[in-house]
Amino acid sequence: MPPRTEHKVARRISQLHIEDNTQINKFDEQWTPNGDGGIFIELSLSKSQQEAILEQVKRNSNYKLFHQGELPFIEVGQINLDTIKEGYYMLSYTSQDESDFNFVLVDVSNREIIIQTLIQ
Repeated sequence: MPPRTEHKVARRISQLHIEDNTQINKFDEQWTPNGDGGIFIELSLSKSQQEAILEQVKRNSNYKLFHQGELPFIEVGQINLDTIKEGYYMLSYTSQDESDFNFVLVDVSNREIIIQTLIQ
């Protein structure tokens, strides 16, 4: 079985082709014995990587244009959404009560991808 890598986890959650040479700034994964926990990934993109990612995002109907103040109910662990000037996001819930979710933000201004998964 092939090894599980940060890039593979990012690809799976984001539904984007993220190159293996994309810089991972942060990868934090924490789980409790009962299965609660989460994943936080922050990636930096080169200009050419960002262009390729934006092409994919625009073709993926799950991604929406990010607007300031649109997601006040989401607590995205380690980032301040107020600093995002331009971007696209995907939000998918994995439970009916919306406490479990996958959130992906393609931050165009800072050439980053932020990924957070939370299971409670």
